[in-house]
Amino acid sequence: MTHQPQSSPGHEAPIDTTAATTNNWWSPAIANLPAHKLERLRREEAFAEAHRKYFSKLTPSQIEVLQMICEGLSTKEIAQRRFVAEGTIRKHRNMLYEALEIHNVIQAMQYGLAFDLV
Repeated sequence: MTHQPQSSPGHEAPIDTTAATTNNWWSPAIANLPAHKLERLRREEAFAEAHRKYFSKLTPSQIEVLQMICEGLSTKEIAQRRFVAEGTIRKHRNMLYEALEIHNVIQAMQYGLAFDLV
């Protein structure tokens, strides 16, 4: 079966879905995604596999704070939601970053995307 490239809204060049449909372990809904979205899913899955050992060490509280960070909440907003002082959240954030061996919000977002927190 031959697949013709499909055009996608917002893309000038057609998208080749051949690679997507040759992976028969994917559901039809996933197989029909544009190639750039499939590639993003592959990268997120590879990141999750490579970093699962760090993520698995997080406490439920740290995961909750990570999720809020990934939602774009400030330290003050997280503290208000959790009914704690801002200093407590700063400490949680530092411990979280140390556990994941990261240094900034962008790296935190990688974890949030790979582990379905956003």
